[in-house]
Order: sequence, then structure tokens, then C-alpha cells
Amino acid sequence: MATLSADHIHCENGGRATVADGETISHGLAESPTNVVLQTESANRAFPTRIGDETFTAAVVGIDGEPVDSPEPVHWQARVR
Repeated sequence: MATLSADHIHCENGGRATVADGETISHGLAESPTNVVLQTESANRAFPTRIGDETFTAAVVGIDGEPVDSPEPVHWQARVR
């Protein structure tokens, strides 16, 4: 979804992906997002590490802080401001 206003161009996209720690997600934006938010459907935590022009890398860790090797659903939102 991209929205336009007279003053600014705001671009954002989001979705649901199934990833393990260290895997990438394609954000589909025209440039690197300035903000990426991730949320798992479990007690595990997810956050972006490398954010690039086409993808970002998801870090998925358990409640013990250890990387999660098996893929799990992650909801994400990427935004350019």
C-alpha cells in the first residue's frame, strides 16, 4: 500500500511470512524502509537486522534469547518516511 499527500510521499507495505532466524523477507518498497516492525504469533521475539533496498533480515529468538531455527509465522510492516 502506498499513500500520497501534497507534502510527502509515504510508502508502506506489510504482510505475513514464515521465517526462521536469519532469513530474509522482501518488502516490495521502492527504497529501503526507515522503519520495520515484526511480531511473531508465539512467545518468541522477532526484529529486523539488515534492512536493504529489496529485503530485510529477520532475527527470530526464543524467550531464552537463542536463535529459532525452525520457521514460524511473523507479521511485518515496513515503512518509508
